[in-house]
Amino acid sequence: MRYEFDADLRRLILEAPSLIRSNAPSHPPISKEKNFDKSRSEITDPSIAFLLRFGLPQKMLRRAMALAEENGTYGAKELIAFNGIQEIQYYQLLAKHLGVEFIEEAQIVKLVDLSETSMAAFAQKQVVWGDLGQGILRPILAPDPRQITRLEKMLAADKRQVKIALTAPCILRSVAIEQQKDQLSYAAINQLYIAKPSASARIGASAWQGAIISIIVIAIALALSLSNGAAGVVFHLILSMFFACCTGLRLIALSNFTPISLAKITPSPHKDKPIYSVMVALHDEAEVVSDLIASLKMLKWPRSKLEIKLVCEADDYKTIDKIKAEDLDPRFEIIQVPPSMPRTKPKALCYALGFTSGKFITLYDAEDRPHPEQLLEAYQRFENADDRLGCLQAPLKIANAEDNAISSMFHFEYAGLFYGLIHWLARRKAPIMLGGTSNHFRRDALIAVGGWDPFNVTEDADIGIRLWRHGYNIDTITRPTLEDAPLNVSTWIPQRTRWFKGWIQTWLVHMKQPIKLTQNASFSSVFILNILLTGTLASALLHPFVLAKAIYLSVIGGGDYDTIWITAITFIDWATVVLSYIGFIAMCWVSTEKPLRRKISHHFIFTPLYWLGISFAAWRAMLQLQTAPFKWEKTAHTPHKK
Repeated sequence: MRYEFDADLRRLILEAPSLIRSNAPSHPPISKEKNFDKSRSEITDPSIAFLLRFGLPQKMLRRAMALAEENGTYGAKELIAFNGIQEIQYYQLLAKHLGVEFIEEAQIVKLVDLSETSMAAFAQKQVVWGDLGQGILRPILAPDPRQITRLEKMLAADKRQVKIALTAPCILRSVAIEQQKDQLSYAAINQLYIAKPSASARIGASAWQGAIISIIVIAIALALSLSNGAAGVVFHLILSMFFACCTGLRLIALSNFTPISLAKITPSPHKDKPIYSVMVALHDEAEVVSDLIASLKMLKWPRSKLEIKLVCEADDYKTIDKIKAEDLDPRFEIIQVPPSMPRTKPKALCYALGFTSGKFITLYDAEDRPHPEQLLEAYQRFENADDRLGCLQAPLKIANAEDNAISSMFHFEYAGLFYGLIHWLARRKAPIMLGGTSNHFRRDALIAVGGWDPFNVTEDADIGIRLWRHGYNIDTITRPTLEDAPLNVSTWIPQRTRWFKGWIQTWLVHMKQPIKLTQNASFSSVFILNILLTGTLASALLHPFVLAKAIYLSVIGGGDYDTIWITAITFIDWATVVLSYIGFIAMCWVSTEKPLRRKISHHFIFTPLYWLGISFAAWRAMLQLQTAPFKWEKTAHTPHKK
C-alpha cells in the first residue's frame, strides 16, 4: 500500500540533504524562546530568521547570510556547515517554531513503503511515512529550510488532514540506512555483474584465455629448460619481446617527456561551484586517522559544498571509534559498510557511492595528504573541457623516499609512472590504468560505466580502462598527493601481489572479446593496453628465469650445444635484462626532481633485487588468482613523519 498526502504538503518536502552525519553527536539543549522585534531584524533569510527568537546571535546569522550569498546557497546550510548550530538542534527549533512535534530516531520503529535500494533514490521521496509503534502511522517531514515561509502559511491555514511531525534529515537517513542495509549491500556487490556481466571480474578466464595462459607457461618451460640450441634461440627471442615492448613504451614516453609545473588556477565565484564529494575507504587505519582528518580539512573548497565520506567496514570498531573521537565538522560522514564478501575496497566504494551527491567525486587513501588546491585545479580542468573528459588523475608522490632502499625504489617507480608514462598516455588518449587514489571523476561518467567492480582487486586499473572503452578521456592534473611507501618487504610484497592479481583480472575482463575490442578502438591503443597489462606481468614472471639463464650460460656454458647458439642465447638474455633495467632507470631518473635524485640515486644499484621481488609478487599473484581471487591484502600504514 502506498500512502498519499495533500499536494501542498508534498511540494514542501525536501530532499534529504547529503551533508549530514549518521553518527551525529548528541545535541545540546534547545535555547529558550525570546521576545524580539522582527521588524528591526536585519536577517532576511527565512531559513534562519526564526532562530533570532531562540537567542542565536544576530552577528552569527548575518555571517551565515553573507556566506550564503557568496556560495550561492542559503543561510541554514552555511550555519550548519560552520557548526553555528547542529542539524538536529536546527530542526528541533524549527519544529518548535512551527508548533509541531519533533520526532527522535528512537521513536521511529520503521519507515513505511521504503522500497528504494539507494540513498540517492531515498532522498527524492516526497513524503516519508513512519511507523511510530502501536499502529501509529505519521507523515514525517525533514523540510527544505528554503521552504519555511510556505510551510508556515500552510500550517497557519490549518489545512492538515493528518497530524504531521518534523525530524532532521540525518535521523531519517539513519533509520533508512539501518532498514535497508541488506538491500544496499546486495546492490553494491551485484549491480555491475547484473547490468554488465561481461565487465565484471566475478567470472574468471574464458576458454581461449585459459589456452593462451597454458601456451605461455609451456613456452617458458621450453625456452628456459629444454633447449640451448636453435629452438632455444627462437623461444628466447619470442619471450624477449615482452621485455622489449615494455622497455620500448617507456623509451617512447621518455622521448616525449616534459617537466611538469603547477598549473595556474584562475579564481572563480564560489556560487558557481557544485558539490564536490570526497571518498576515503579505510580498514584497520586507526593509526593514521588523525593525519588523514587534518589533511582533508586543508582542502580548499566551500565548506557547505564539500562532503567527505569516510567509508569503513561496520565491524572495524577501532577505526570507527578513532574517527568519532576526532573533531569532525559537518563536512564529514562515516559510512559503515555491512560486512559481506568480497571484502574489497571497490565493494565499499560502491556501497558508499549512493550516499554522495557531488557533481565530481574524488578518491583518497587513508595515508594520503592531497595538495590543498587539488579540488580547485580538477574543477577548473573539468569546467574547461567537454563532457567526454571522464576522469583526472593527480600525480602520487612518495614523501618518505629517503628512508631506505625500498622507499627510494618505490619513489622512482611512482615518478616514472605519474610524471612520465601517464602524461604521455593521456596526450595520446590511450587507455590508462589509474592510480588507486586521487582520481577525480565526473559523476555522470562514473555512473555511465557502472561504477567500480567489487570483484576486481585493482579497481583503479579496471575503471580507467572501462572509461576509455566507453569513449571517455582521462587526463592529468599537476597538484600531487603525498603518500608513504612501504618500508619493509613483508608490507611491500602483499601490496604488489594484489596489484598483479588485479591486472590479470582486468586483462581477463577486457580481452574476453578481442575482435570486438579492436573494432571499437585503434590497433595502437589495444596494443598499448596489452603491453600495460600482459607485458608488465609477463616480464615480471620471466625476469628471474631470464636472469638466471644468462648467468648460468655465462658461467657454466651450454654443454654439448654449439657455441654459436649458446652465445646467441646468452646475448639475447643479457640484452633483455640490461635494456630493461636501462629503460626503467632512465624514465625514473628523468622524472625525479634533481635535489631528491642526488640524495637517493645510489639506490638504483638495488634494481635487480627490486625486480626479483616484483617477480616473486607476480608468481604469488598467479597462485592467489587460483586459490583466493578476491582476497584483498591490505597495506599497513603508519603515521607520517613529514
